Amino acid sequence: MAEIKGFGHASDGLDPRRPDPEGRGMERAMRMALERAGLTSMEIGYIMPAGMGGSVSDAAEAKAINSIFGGAAVKPAVGVPRALYGNALGASGALDAAAACVAIERRAAPVLHGVDADEGCGWMAGDVCSAEKEINNVMINSTGRGGVHASLILGLPA
Repeated sequence: MAEIKGFGHASDGLDPRRPDPEGRGMERAMRMALERAGLTSMEIGYIMPAGMGGSVSDAAEAKAINSIFGGAAVKPAVGVPRALYGNALGASGALDAAAACVAIERRAAPVLHGVDADEGCGWMAGDVCSAEKEINNVMINSTGRGGVHASLILGLPA
């Protein structure tokens, strides 16, 4: 069981097909979700990136994640469950939320499978991904065409 802790959304508005290559919109959405949740980056145990599979969008999201979590002493586990079941389009958010609840309940973060660690995606390194980890809060990122971004934080009930 989990509850919604925080939500953030932002838009790049730069191109109708691709996000800002610097990841500024995703970073704003993630920071907004953390602020609304009243959490710090150290309190996120697992991040589920949008992981769209495109070099520009994945690299942009990696920059945003590194900007917020890169300096943390204890880095969260990072995994893209969508790489296991595919892009379910409109149902992706519901599947990601269900996977986040299971990760919190079982204290196990689904790790990366079938995702290439492109240059700049340091958060995809094996030492960051963990199969077993205490997870109290999960950050789920989503992105859409034209640089529309959302970040949702689910966590253990207070």
